[in-house]
Amino acid sequence: MEQPVQPVQKFSVAVQPNPDGTYGYVIAANGRPLIEQPHVPGRAGTQGFRTAEAARRTAALVRSKLRRGIMPPSVTPAELDSLGI
Repeated sequence: MEQPVQPVQKFSVAVQPNPDGTYGYVIAANGRPLIEQPHVPGRAGTQGFRTAEAARRTAALVRSKLRRGIMPPSVTPAELDSLGI
């Protein structure tokens, strides 16, 4: 019996500024928003990323987890440390 073909997911990342001057990110799957992350995941509180580059690096990590089928694509404090965040 044939298995149904899973649609290919194309994940894109967009860094967005927050009203307080910090940054967050949005990851879209096939052009539709999948994850909206205005603050640093894996840390207490609701503080955004200090730089757009830090948001981009974290979003790239989450995107790589999504591509590998890891759900949920949680981010640990150790992973943030390894990214220099």
